Amino acid sequence: MQLMKLASITQGFTMDELRFVLKCFVFAILFLVLTQIKTGDTTIEKQIESSLVNSKVSDFVNKVADGGVKLIKDGNHYANDYYQNWKNNDNTKPLKASEISVKATPKVKIVVLKDELEKREPNVEDDAELIEVE
Repeated sequence: MQLMKLASITQGFTMDELRFVLKCFVFAILFLVLTQIKTGDTTIEKQIESSLVNSKVSDFVNKVADGGVKLIKDGNHYANDYYQNWKNNDNTKPLKASEISVKATPKVKIVVLKDELEKREPNVEDDAELIEVE
């Protein structure tokens, strides 16, 4: 049974694929050996590493990564705060008219009671009409 599994796994491989893998392995070993050659006081590997670390591209990539980390932290903090506020609020009581934010189009008329209007201006676009009712 084990021999059948091994045969089914190796069935898709050809000698060309094995040759490709061996060529890549030999290339990697040669590259590793060549980068250990010293020129002056340092190896070629150290020179490549220092040029990559000190380049403007790596500085840009580091800033982008820092911004991504900050975005994730801030988003997580915001989501946790939002969830805690949602969890702690009593969601069974009805909303007041002043707690509802309305986004209106120019054809929509918004009716607001005078006493509510004095407490807080409604959130509407500039093109909407406002009708006051006593």
